[in-house]
Amino acid sequence: MKKIISLTSFIFTLSSFLFCTDFIFVKSGKFLMQENSKQEIFIDSFYICNHEVTQKEWKYVMGNNPSYELSDLYPVNMISWIDAIIYCNKRSILEGLEPCYRIIDSKIELEYEIPWEDAFVHTDLNEIICDWKANGYRLPTEAEWEYAAKSGGKENFYFSGSNNIDDVSWYYNYIGATIHAVMTKQPNSLGIYDMSGNVSEWCWDWYKEILSDNLMNPKGPVAGTAKIHRGGSWTSEVWEKSFDEDCSVSKRAAWIPTMKDNNLGFRVVRSTIKSVLDINTQLFVSENLKLRSGEATSTQVLAVMSAGTKVKILELGKAETIDGISSNWVKVEVQKGAKDRDGNPIKAGTVGWCYGGYLK
Repeated sequence: MKKIISLTSFIFTLSSFLFCTDFIFVKSGKFLMQENSKQEIFIDSFYICNHEVTQKEWKYVMGNNPSYELSDLYPVNMISWIDAIIYCNKRSILEGLEPCYRIIDSKIELEYEIPWEDAFVHTDLNEIICDWKANGYRLPTEAEWEYAAKSGGKENFYFSGSNNIDDVSWYYNYIGATIHAVMTKQPNSLGIYDMSGNVSEWCWDWYKEILSDNLMNPKGPVAGTAKIHRGGSWTSEVWEKSFDEDCSVSKRAAWIPTMKDNNLGFRVVRSTIKSVLDINTQLFVSENLKLRSGEATSTQVLAVMSAGTKVKILELGKAETIDGISSNWVKVEVQKGAKDRDGNPIKAGTVGWCYGGYLK
C-alpha cells in the first residue's frame, strides 16, 4: 500500500503581538558543510526565525533585559547558552507548545582553556536533553544554522546573502561600530536577516575540531567543553572576502556555555511536524480548507471545510509545494458532522480533493 510522508505547517498560537511570526520554511536537502568538505550532509526541513531574538521578545518572556546598549529592536545579548535554552522552554510553555529541552538535576563539570590568556575557566552545567520531535522553540544545530545561512545550501557567498559584507552585515568597520536593530541590512535569498554579523548566534552543538561523520542531520558530539556560536558580530573585524573571516557562513567559533558577552545572542527554530497520508486513514482539517473538484488550486471549490472537519483519504494525488509546505493532493470523503466555515452542514459522504499539507 502506498504511503506518503507529508510535512504539515506549524500553527503558531502566539499569545501576544509582541512575538514574531516571521518564520521561514527551510526545505530539506543536501549541502557541503564547510568549504573544504567533500561529503554532502542531509538536513531535514525546519522553520527558522528571520531575525535574531530581540530585547523586546526576551523581556516579554523572561521579565528582564541583561543587554548592552538597550533598545527593543536590538538583538538581546549578554546571553549565555544556558540562558538561551531556558528562554526557548519558557516561550514554548507561554505559547502552549511542547518544550524541546529537559534540564537534568545532575551537574557536568567543565574546564575550558582561554588560549590568548593562557588560563582556564572552570564551571558546571546541568545536563540538557533535547526532544527533536517536540513542536516548541529550540536552538538550531550547527548544520541547520549553516544550511540556512547558505539559503538552504543554494548560495556560495562568503557572507550570508552576498560577497559584499556591507550589504548584509553589521561588523566592526571602525566607524561607530555598535550593535544595531535587527533586519536593517539585506537578507539572504530565503529572507533571513543578520546571519552574518550583529550578534554571534548560539547553536546546540558541542564544539569538536573535526566535524561529525554523521551525514544525516548531525547534532554534534555528545559531550564537550564549549558550545558553538556562528555568524560573527558587530565586534568582528573583517579584512577580506574569505570563508575564514569571522562573519562568513563557514567560520566556526565556540565558548563555554555559561559565557556571556555583548556580542553573543541567538535565534530560534522549530522542527516540522510529520504526518502520514495513507489510503483509508481518517484525518482532521487543521484550518479552513477548500474541498475542490480536482487536484489543483484552479479547480472548482465544492465547499470550504472548517477546522476540525474529519475526512477519510480515498486516493493519493500529485505532489506539490504550497505555501512552503511539501505534501500531496488527496481525494477525501467528508465524514459525519462536518460543517463549512460559515457553520452550515456539509453532507456526509461528499467527495472531493484537498491539499494534504493541512490535514493532521
